Amino acid sequence: IITDSNYGMYKRDLMFSEKVAELSDNTGWPVGIKLSTGKHFGNVMKNCEPLKDFFEFTMSVQSMNSDVLDAVSRKNIPIDKYKQTSIELREKGRDTLVELIFPMPKETLKSFFSGMEELIDMKVARITTNILMLLEGTIYRDSEYIKEWGISSKSRLLSRHAGIYKGEKVFEIDNVGIETKSLSFEDLLEINKFGLIVEMLFNSRIMRELEHFVEDYDLSYYDYIMIVYNNLDKSPVEVQEVFDIFIDLRKKELKNDEND
Repeated sequence: IITDSNYGMYKRDLMFSEKVAELSDNTGWPVGIKLSTGKHFGNVMKNCEPLKDFFEFTMSVQSMNSDVLDAVSRKNIPIDKYKQTSIELREKGRDTLVELIFPMPKETLKSFFSGMEELIDMKVARITTNILMLLEGTIYRDSEYIKEWGISSKSRLLSRHAGIYKGEKVFEIDNVGIETKSLSFEDLLEINKFGLIVEMLFNSRIMRELEHFVEDYDLSYYDYIMIVYNNLDKSPVEVQEVFDIFIDLRKKELKNDEND
């Protein structure tokens, strides 16, 4: 794991990338790297080139909606630059990971679907939908900000963040947003459901041949995914059960407070 959250921005990173590649060639280790790349993609692509397929390029946008980004005081790189970078990386056979966060102020279910359509059409490799974490030291802990945007929250255990230390059970507990004035909890569950479909039909690549088939006819693969989403109630009972269990687990993991 490289803990620099903007890796690839500077010349020193090229030297480090080259050394890691040399170690891998000579010893067979490492076989993979986890890292978060910076947003100056020209520098990043050049300085990460020796790492080949060790990692996914991170294109964290949080939201594709400009009103949402204004509300959270975030400024993304222009969308056309994201698109161009995605095309260049795809042509090089490199993977791109795009991360979205929900529910954020001003985000709606409609703007979510619009953003997903744009990202899928950009042909990024993977799209993840993350729940909003109300971290200490961020604006999401400010009572006035929470009131302004109607942010409701719940507590949950962080996966893999638990253990027994000196005989004491220790858990890492997370405070997460579950709804805002513009996006209800039920909307959030629909985002989770759609995210699962995207994970299966897009991220996993098990349907890659179908994706290319749809593109060959100048049709939208996003439209195909939406058809699947809108017709889940007509799917086999076993498929419906998978989604019912998934949503039920989503609900059950959310508790009123840390004691729960």
